[in-house]
Amino acid sequence: MLVGRLDTLGAAKIVEPLANIADAHSIIIDMSGVDFIGSTGMHHLLFTAKTVARNCRTLVLLNPKPPVEDVLTKAGLQAILPIVHGEQGAWAALS
Repeated sequence: MLVGRLDTLGAAKIVEPLANIADAHSIIIDMSGVDFIGSTGMHHLLFTAKTVARNCRTLVLLNPKPPVEDVLTKAGLQAILPIVHGEQGAWAALS
């Protein structure tokens, strides 16, 4: 689960862990603890989603808070970064 702000500093902390798993696995990212997402955070999530997709896998965002979901939706990223609510929906999105 990600926690805090995905601003410049917060997003820098997720780059390496996501890169380590992006080539080999589909990914469910629990966003329920994220209070803010900025352009840098969105960039890192998009880069990871594209890496995952190149390997015929999927990345989904689980339970983002309404302000974070609103930013992602207004940015038009839901096609690349699918948003789901509930673990069952996340697993369904991966199959």
